[in-house]
Amino acid sequence: MKKAEILKQIRIDKLGSDTIFIQNRFFNFSFTVADSVCREDLKGQYRYFGGLQSEYDSDSVEYKQLEKWLCELAEKVLSV
Repeated sequence: MKKAEILKQIRIDKLGSDTIFIQNRFFNFSFTVADSVCREDLKGQYRYFGGLQSEYDSDSVEYKQLEKWLCELAEKVLSV
C-alpha cells in the first residue's frame, strides 16, 4: 500500500476544533480528539474517538498503517 495512492483525492470536513471527517473512495474516517469527550479520569489515555471504515480487515497491517496516516493528517488539520 502506497500512501500517495491511498490518500489521493480526499475530502476533509472539519467540524469545529475537535472533530474531522476524512474520506475518499477507499475509506471513511472520523476523528474526534479523545480528551474533548472523555471523562476526566480517562484523559490522556486515548488518541481519538471515532473510527475507520475501509476494505482492510481491522487486524491487518494495511488497516493499522492507514489509520496511523489518517490520525496524523487529522491532528495536523485540527492544529491549524
